[in-house]
Amino acid sequence: MRGRLIAAIAALLPAAGLAHGPAPAALGAVGPDADPALVVRTNIGLGVRRAGGAFGYLCPGAWGEEERVAPAVTLADGTLVVVAGGAAHRSPPDGCGFEATPLPGAGTVAALVADVDVAWAATREGEDTSIWRIPAAGAPARAFVLPGAEVTDLAVADGLLAAVARPAPAVVRLGPDGPASTPVAVGPASYLGLRAGGRFLHATLPDGPRLFERTPTGEVEVLRAFTSLRGPVPDGDGWLALADSVVQRRPAGAEAFEAGEETRWTCLERRGDATYVCADRRLYTWAGGELAEVFRLEDLVGVDCPDQPLCEGQWLHFGGEAGLVRGLGADAGGDAGASPEPAAASGCQGSPGPATPVGLLLLLLLRVGGSAGRGSARRR
Repeated sequence: MRGRLIAAIAALLPAAGLAHGPAPAALGAVGPDADPALVVRTNIGLGVRRAGGAFGYLCPGAWGEEERVAPAVTLADGTLVVVAGGAAHRSPPDGCGFEATPLPGAGTVAALVADVDVAWAATREGEDTSIWRIPAAGAPARAFVLPGAEVTDLAVADGLLAAVARPAPAVVRLGPDGPASTPVAVGPASYLGLRAGGRFLHATLPDGPRLFERTPTGEVEVLRAFTSLRGPVPDGDGWLALADSVVQRRPAGAEAFEAGEETRWTCLERRGDATYVCADRRLYTWAGGELAEVFRLEDLVGVDCPDQPLCEGQWLHFGGEAGLVRGLGADAGGDAGASPEPAAASGCQGSPGPATPVGLLLLLLLRVGGSAGRGSARRR
């Protein structure tokens, strides 16, 4: 056991001081509807808010991944659910102690949503899609199979809805009587997303993403973009969306969105009764035209769950690259009052970021080795 732990941490050493991949960023709020910002998803892992406002770090290794931050949701009782690697990973509200339950035959996860006390996951197996029901406790079950359908999104709106992109775009209602499919006229889509409970459809077409509104007479295109499209979300009596980094507003009673200011926002989502916005390393709520910060990457204080040697190693790796490991150099995030419109960040960095000292990793290695040795002694 000790040898395996040492090998796992030692494997991090060559890359520990090199910045790579997308710049560290907040991706959204995934806590329960009563407090969505209790759990925050970032591209280096999850953060769970602790007493005092700091966030404990949950690494991809907690659910069996090396780097990928899989989809995550929180149920009404606080249970965290992550689906990855053909299994449902569930933990208590503090995130300490994920337990994996296999999803037999499950393929790649395509979507995950919370529905009060259960989670619903869509996994793709070849040309088919399985829909799984994952309760807070007890065995997950394959609830539906959609043969030949590529599901790309799920939503909860008076029941469970699935968006099918191929072979032909459709919205499928999944209920006690089985799947009921409704074709939608959006064109050949590689992705179909459900927005605002299915009132709007985000369709990625060959010439870029478009937003359609579902009406009694059919689907009506209301917005298009070249590369990225987010939202819409309620904004007063109207709607707010983001297209190619330009804020788009549709006042109450209007049919078209109107282009506004350019922004650095990278996410726009509705959770519970609040709207959330990502801007570089921070997450904000948006209300009345004002942003209020609820999280920044610098709020992550590292691994605070016991017996998490792999997460401690990943924290030194990913947190070190992001300048978050205390005492390893200048804080990369600036002060808490920094502008929500930061300068654009590149992906791969041309020079090393805040380095993770080999000495600190070796100290962790010794700590893990000592813990493993003590555990062996106790078992003897």
